[in-house]
Amino acid sequence: MKKYALIIAAAAAIATACSKENKAPEADFVDAVFSFKGLPMPSKAFSDGKSAKELVVGVYNVADGAYADASAYKFLGDVSVPAGTTGDKAIVFNEQLKAQFKTKLVKGQYYKLVFWAQVPGNTHYAVDLDTHKVTVTYGTAANDETRDAFYAAYETGKVSAAIDADIELHRPFAQINVLSTNEDIAAAQAVGVRFTKSAMHIENAHNSLDLLSGAASGDVTANFLVAPVADYDTPFGSYATTHKYIAMNYVLAGERANHTVVFDVYREGSDAILNTISVSNVPFERNYRTNLIGNIFTVDAEFNLEIVPDYKTPDHNVGL
Repeated sequence: MKKYALIIAAAAAIATACSKENKAPEADFVDAVFSFKGLPMPSKAFSDGKSAKELVVGVYNVADGAYADASAYKFLGDVSVPAGTTGDKAIVFNEQLKAQFKTKLVKGQYYKLVFWAQVPGNTHYAVDLDTHKVTVTYGTAANDETRDAFYAAYETGKVSAAIDADIELHRPFAQINVLSTNEDIAAAQAVGVRFTKSAMHIENAHNSLDLLSGAASGDVTANFLVAPVADYDTPFGSYATTHKYIAMNYVLAGERANHTVVFDVYREGSDAILNTISVSNVPFERNYRTNLIGNIFTVDAEFNLEIVPDYKTPDHNVGL
């Protein structure tokens, strides 16, 4: 699979590709500016979005505006600029999760641009812009925030004037959270039962994303291997003061569908499983959280006590 190229001079490279393809004079180019909006998220938390600093851009020419026809797309150029790159062509998301991409497009042509933001150097996602696919690798550590990534696609229509567009990137994943109550965890700890690690297995998961259509496909078991839950112990929203994370994983998703989720919780300081829980018909949907909430370590036990004053008969008589 071809790996995307690192092209710092993105505008020049894509302009050259467009010029060769369309044989149009320089005067027929227009400027296109894409500004990527930040998302309001907390700091130092799962899903704060701040680790996905590398942006990959693919530019495709679309024959006669045939956006619905996959054969009508011709790949023109790509760019990947990792975090920390400097210079006027650098594309680096700042702390407000914003960035800007500039290029030139040919008047009278139709284009589609795809945008993929990810953690620099991660090995979870193979981006192949020639085939406009992202392939997801599972079978690595659970509870891994470096799996966070974002995606968007933009259709220009017929280019006639300069483009200045605001782009929102969203996660192509469902986030699967397992949360337990503070009381449940405290009750386990009170009798010396402590956990530090978890694993998760999800049946019938997707592992391929078509960047042009946005469709997710594939049918695999997504294995997230035993790993620490990390120090992100404060969940989100109304759960922040009442619950703690047992597990958190990102799974490629599309429209709403139900899956079976199995997760294991491991005893502190060993590989001994404290508990394995299987949950069927768990709804997954792209860019939504699915939260599995309950008591992981304890169960309610209620005993009704009654003293019965009568003895059973017959008596056992022993002679002296």
